[in-house]
Amino acid sequence: MGLPNPQLISNAVLRREAVLSSRIEGTQASLSDLVRFEAEQPSSGAGGDVREVLNYVFALRHVLDPASCPNCLITFSRGLR
Repeated sequence: MGLPNPQLISNAVLRREAVLSSRIEGTQASLSDLVRFEAEQPSSGAGGDVREVLNYVFALRHVLDPASCPNCLITFSRGLR
C-alpha cells in the first residue's frame, strides 16, 4: 500500500534539504521562516536569506524533475547560448 500523496513528504524533505544546504552559504533562515515566507508571499525586497533558500528549493525541483519548474529550464537554456 503506497502513500496517497507522496509529494507531501517529498516537498517537506526538499525544503529541509534546501534550508540545510543553504546554511553552508551562510544563510540564517529556518524551515519555519521558509514556510511563513511562502505562505505570505511578501514583496520582492523582503527576506533575502529566505529567498536564497527558496532558490535552493527551485534548483532542487529542477534537478529532480525539470518539468516541475519550466521557467527554470527556460532561464537555464538561455544562459547556455
